Amino acid sequence: LMWTGVAMGVSGVALFASSRLDRVAGLIPYLGVATTCVIVWMADPYTGTMVFLAWPLLFTAYFFSARAVVGALGIGVAGLAVALWLTVEQASPLVMWINATVALVLITLLTLSVQLHIERVHGILADLATTDALTSLPNRRAFYERAAGASGTGPFAVVVFDLDHFKRVNDRSGHDAGDAVLRLFASALRAGARSGDLVARHGGEEFAAVLRGADHRSACAFAERVRSAFHDDALREGWDVTSSAGVSVAGEAPGEPAASLDAWVARADAALYRAKRDGRDAVRVWDPADAGSEAV
Repeated sequence: LMWTGVAMGVSGVALFASSRLDRVAGLIPYLGVATTCVIVWMADPYTGTMVFLAWPLLFTAYFFSARAVVGALGIGVAGLAVALWLTVEQASPLVMWINATVALVLITLLTLSVQLHIERVHGILADLATTDALTSLPNRRAFYERAAGASGTGPFAVVVFDLDHFKRVNDRSGHDAGDAVLRLFASALRAGARSGDLVARHGGEEFAAVLRGADHRSACAFAERVRSAFHDDALREGWDVTSSAGVSVAGEAPGEPAASLDAWVARADAALYRAKRDGRDAVRVWDPADAGSEAV
């Protein structure tokens, strides 16, 4: 047992020092149960050495996939059967194997259920951290995290929306009405987007979208579709509020100098400010003359 422990320790150090740790990490559960079965065979199973099988199975159930758990449990149960058959003489190895197997299965299932519950909780917390609670759209943080991938290859367009005179809604009708207006615009934005588009609440009454593969014409059509739908919905609800949008398109012109996502968002924002200056309730496309625009 001492030499087996030393060998496992040396193997562990070599594993973590290896540059291919990710590739061999998947073997850890199987090596653990196989080694424990060898220890059961070498030692006296009457002293409780079978309980050591619980440790690699607990480790597997917590850190690895359900497929790895089933595989490790199968190897452990089969290895235990062989070890007991070769070792046990005084009592029935079948009875010992059944008792140990039932215990191991229950322990593994319990640990696996705990791990799945923790994963669900982590998923809920991740959603809360990246989702706007009012509109259920991705928030600003999620927008920039996901937009980096959506805009990574090929042409794309950035569209920034802002609700016109939104403060008047809050001042005249209260914040509950303002929240309802934000949800109404979020619904129009979501309905106007394609399946591969990214839409988000950028902050306050400002929303943003990244349209993968969109050119000037399709990006403007999207912005106009959302603006018009919200305009009609707001009139139907009796709210005097409209929206304006600014559009910037990346990768459309050959030889166009590379720019960051932040730069294209800033350009769409500048076009949005021009739409505000032109009377609001409009869509404008970024032009180099928009540089240096200020919010209105």
